[in-house]
Amino acid sequence: MKKLLFNPASVITVNTSGKNYKRGKELSEIGCLDNHSIVIEDDLIKDIVSTASIDKKNFDEVIDLTGKTVLPGLVECHTHTAFAGSRADEFRQKLRGIGYEEIAKKGGGINTTVTAVRSSSFEELVNIIKPRIDHFISQGITTLEIKSGYGLNFENERKLLQVINFLDEIYPIDIIPTFLGAHTFPKEHKENHQAYVEEITEKMIPHFAEQKLDEFCDGFCESTAFSANEMDEIFTTAKSYGLKLKLHTDQFNSIGGLDIALKHKAISVDHLEVIKDEDVPKLGQSETVAVLLPGVSFFLNHQFAPARKLIDQNAIVALAT
Repeated sequence: MKKLLFNPASVITVNTSGKNYKRGKELSEIGCLDNHSIVIEDDLIKDIVSTASIDKKNFDEVIDLTGKTVLPGLVECHTHTAFAGSRADEFRQKLRGIGYEEIAKKGGGINTTVTAVRSSSFEELVNIIKPRIDHFISQGITTLEIKSGYGLNFENERKLLQVINFLDEIYPIDIIPTFLGAHTFPKEHKENHQAYVEEITEKMIPHFAEQKLDEFCDGFCESTAFSANEMDEIFTTAKSYGLKLKLHTDQFNSIGGLDIALKHKAISVDHLEVIKDEDVPKLGQSETVAVLLPGVSFFLNHQFAPARKLIDQNAIVALAT
């Protein structure tokens, strides 16, 4: 079936001239075409052609988009959509000036959500998460990354990944599962970090990869979470099982996570609010994407990542929520 998206005011192509990304000054070039229409065959974009050259009689369906703009589907590359429970009380603490790290040290933060996830069934999690996905779709998202990271043991990390994969099956958009077992240390391993690292490397990563439950392995390299050496060990194992890598790093403290991510050729490093000036050029010389999350900075009343410095130093920059 041939379909025509006819006569939009503009078509935004984000043309990359055959490359997989834009970087530096290229990020300001959005690829805007005026007076063009889009030819679709069997639900795939076949061509973008001058509107003046088109005979509408050649199409089975014509959708008039006069005065409208056509954008590519948005890719949301960093989300914590798969969770249960509420941390509203912690938000009240933040409003009183208590910081994220202080809340985490008291046993709150991520571990509060872990307790709620562990007590939720597969079906309950599906029903909790579906409205969040519906909202993403309403905002134009067509590819949605969803992390685990709120189970923090084999059984519950597997449950979260199974939920994410199930949701991918029932939704028309692409949902990408990311294993984030290295989000923080669960309460039962608070005094024995190495035991949990070994659970991740010897049990979780092998099983989840063999069952094809995840595409990415992520981690949180931070003073209240995983050290650079611990992430190095986890990433070495994840790579051996064919997983792509990404890393939360330099959000509150810069403790070497960026160098570990670059060493392992991670797809992205996310947050970077406190990236050191001397580390910015490293991303300009790398194909690792700097994923910035300004909404998080706003929510936490925290400093923003140095987006302009990264762009001026030729980094590949992406935005996420």
